[in-house]
Amino acid sequence: MRQSSLSAAAILGLTGVHHVRAHSHVTNIVVNGASYDGFNTKEDTNPDILAAWSTDVGPEDGWVGLEDYQSPDIICHVNGTNAKGYVTVEAGDRISFQWLGWPESHHGPALTYLAYCGDASDSCVEVDKRELEFFKIGRGGLLNATEKATDFSSGMGIWATDELIAKNHTWMIEVPKVLSPGFYVMRHELIALHYAMEPTLGPQHYPQCFNIEVRGTGTQRPDGIPATELYTWGHPGLEYDIFVETLAPYTIPGPTLVTGAVGMPEQTSSTIESHVSAEPAEPTRMIRRPRQSRSNV
Repeated sequence: MRQSSLSAAAILGLTGVHHVRAHSHVTNIVVNGASYDGFNTKEDTNPDILAAWSTDVGPEDGWVGLEDYQSPDIICHVNGTNAKGYVTVEAGDRISFQWLGWPESHHGPALTYLAYCGDASDSCVEVDKRELEFFKIGRGGLLNATEKATDFSSGMGIWATDELIAKNHTWMIEVPKVLSPGFYVMRHELIALHYAMEPTLGPQHYPQCFNIEVRGTGTQRPDGIPATELYTWGHPGLEYDIFVETLAPYTIPGPTLVTGAVGMPEQTSSTIESHVSAEPAEPTRMIRRPRQSRSNV
């Protein structure tokens, strides 16, 4: 394990950053100018129909950590519960995730995954999250290893999270053009590395899930893995020191990007033209077969 001259806790203490579980969540996503609400952790009640999965994170907007890598909480955050709605997108569309701010000290990567649920609109409502198999469609990591985001940055380098802050706390991804139509769970995640070298703390993960319907003419349905297999403590992208003067090469954690995906499109602040409600998932109708009449022999 590489050691800094000062521990992360000491450096963050000197810069006035304290170890508290109060950080951020995605307030809304924007697709082609239309804004769809996320799950509001700071409200006692939320609309029944959202594309965003609900959680028990609470108003402190906490994280899941290395002790949760094999826990269901790593999938869609603490007690993540299937959303009852979805957002329709075209393969090739860009989706912006609007975060409720982000602490400057929380440098790290931004990752986005998809998991196929099925062809019915309620397939992501009914799916057992533990059976979802995620593949990576977007990632941003260490963007510049020799500079700092600001003169006051607590860690070295310019990271995906710094780019997010610079773009009004927004991160943009592109739905792969080659993706097969269907219903998917979209798992977007920021990872904060400021405590990554502290063995009792480790990196902080902030997964956020949304249900989407992908339309288009693509034919690819990539293989994935359960979210509980995405990360392992000791991976060089998770056990990484951001407080050294010369940063080591950074390896983004998780599986590799799928073929046909644009890892990190040009980041721009999203423009909202309308506020739209998620589409409610329709229960799958069972087809009743007519009974055959029985003839007397």
